Amino acid sequence: MIKIEICYARILIIKFLIIITCLFFINSCSSFYLQNKKDAFFFNSIHLDFQRDNELYKLIEIKLREKEPNILIEKDPKKAVVTLKIIKNWKTSKEIFFNINGNPTMYEISLYYVFQLIDNKTGKNILLKPIISSSQKISYENLISQMNIDQLSSIYNFLQNEIIKSLILQISSQRTSLSFNN
Repeated sequence: MIKIEICYARILIIKFLIIITCLFFINSCSSFYLQNKKDAFFFNSIHLDFQRDNELYKLIEIKLREKEPNILIEKDPKKAVVTLKIIKNWKTSKEIFFNINGNPTMYEISLYYVFQLIDNKTGKNILLKPIISSSQKISYENLISQMNIDQLSSIYNFLQNEIIKSLILQISSQRTSLSFNN
């Protein structure tokens, strides 16, 4: 009977130590995460500095309204707290896999955007990761023999949507990190 009680006590001690270790681990992870968030601040209005007929502008505006309904999208940059700009964008395609004869069997199509989220008071870029990219692998056979313009357009739209998701996620984390810093 005493051996059973000793085993039960050991199990309880081990569970207690595991819980304490997990709590310390979570605390250290959150401290490490938050130390990179010191420059973040809460904003409630944004100006999208794109061309109004730009399809990307429309997609970003729609996704931003879905994900962050409390952000006011200002048409006048003087009224907004921050301004979102596209600095640069480019596409690449490269051969990534080859067969025995040295012919390409797989391509990787990538899309890159460089964004700035500018604090209108200080003029400082507050976006933590300004270069956002997305890529997709396509077999050589699909690329050359079967793909038409509509399929290439759908790949481009998919890549663009992935970039927008990443951008909106960064904007959301930038806004919510204030509550952790206080």
